[in-house]
Amino acid sequence: MHALELEKVAKEKGADLFGFADVSLFPDGKDNKRNPRYYLPDAKNVIVLGLKIVDALWDRLTGDYDVHSTNALSYLLNYNYDLLDFIAVQTARFIEEIGYDAYPVQARTMSKRENVFIGYFPFKEAALLAGLGSHGKHDMIVTPEFGPRVRLVAVVTDLEIEGEGSRRPVPRRSVEELCGNCTVCIDSCPVHALSYDNGVKKIDQRKCQGYMDVAQNCTLCQGICVKGKEAAMRRRRRKNGKVDL
Repeated sequence: MHALELEKVAKEKGADLFGFADVSLFPDGKDNKRNPRYYLPDAKNVIVLGLKIVDALWDRLTGDYDVHSTNALSYLLNYNYDLLDFIAVQTARFIEEIGYDAYPVQARTMSKRENVFIGYFPFKEAALLAGLGSHGKHDMIVTPEFGPRVRLVAVVTDLEIEGEGSRRPVPRRSVEELCGNCTVCIDSCPVHALSYDNGVKKIDQRKCQGYMDVAQNCTLCQGICVKGKEAAMRRRRRKNGKVDL
């Protein structure tokens, strides 16, 4: 099946981004939860779908436990993740209807170990392999369309996919190419959980998760990221009839 047809189905259900990657690009081992064949033994491709986050919510994140953080948490839990799962399931049902198998991986597939949430499925790595964007210093996926203001879901399938979607996959950029000298996410972290030194980015997951448990849903590094603010500005310029050159 051609990628454009699959993309049309996913976007009709609400997806903002569409990409896919061959399962051979993922870590080995059918017993490895980070390998697509753990979910579907005969898998050939992983479809990665992205949903844009509403700009006004992320523009006002402060990193504190306040009305903005509680609104952001409610938005993610009661809208964003549910819609992502709906889109994934509907895409999987379409694939089933044409005679193939598809496993929709739940958007929040994770467990909590030693007070740190550990994701089972590598959504960010899948997005990289699918050409949706690159890693920033905050370790989030930064897309050309929306910066890091996206959440992801995946569908593992044994369907052969041909061609590309409506957008060409984005070549993976290094952190230096993407972020340059910008350290706004690192400097703004309320608990100093982020660092970047000599080309190596680090996240203290205990500090990050511990503060998110207190501040409901901090995600300040995502909201304050320059790439996300630039994407929001482009959208607002288009709304006002202005075109970026």
